[in-house]
Amino acid sequence: MGWLLGIESRLAVPQTAANLGVVIYTISLGTETNESLMQQIADDSGGKHYNAPDSSQLQSIYEEIRSQITSYNLQLDTWQED
Repeated sequence: MGWLLGIESRLAVPQTAANLGVVIYTISLGTETNESLMQQIADDSGGKHYNAPDSSQLQSIYEEIRSQITSYNLQLDTWQED
């Protein structure tokens, strides 16, 4: 559904994510991608962008992201309903 958002909305999402402590990792697959937008989204959220010219690189990218994600220390806040 994200592809339906305008460019301004797409750029607001990573900042909101960062404010919530959510990191976004992006992957450009193929040659016809907006790599600069993907890089900006990742940068703005504190994540990382990966470029995969074809699907043969995806496994190693997923493994790198997995290793980064599993190294995070998660802190869960208790949510209480008013």
